[in-house]
Amino acid sequence: MILLDLPQSYNYYVSLFDFFGVKPRIEHKTQSPEVARVLVAQGLGYSILSMPTRHSVAMDGSEFVILPLANDPPNLRIGLVMGADTIPTYGSRICFELAQDNLKSFFYFK
Repeated sequence: MILLDLPQSYNYYVSLFDFFGVKPRIEHKTQSPEVARVLVAQGLGYSILSMPTRHSVAMDGSEFVILPLANDPPNLRIGLVMGADTIPTYGSRICFELAQDNLKSFFYFK
């Protein structure tokens, strides 16, 4: 396995294996999703990435395959947070609207 090793992501990805009752054999760790894609495309292992991508070509031009996970594994929870008394700026409102419009097929929004 090529593990994306970022704060929070390490625990999330390892918990997916716990969910399925298996232990991953981690061969490589990286803090870059693009490096993970290159390593996979070069045949050095597989990876689980939660960041959607619309392409299947790594930065070095090699190709990889994107497959969905089976059996409805636990979702990674993300959020946009601000204080209750905060008046959102124009930029933060646009950011929230873009997130809702572009990610609603991947995440649940209240």
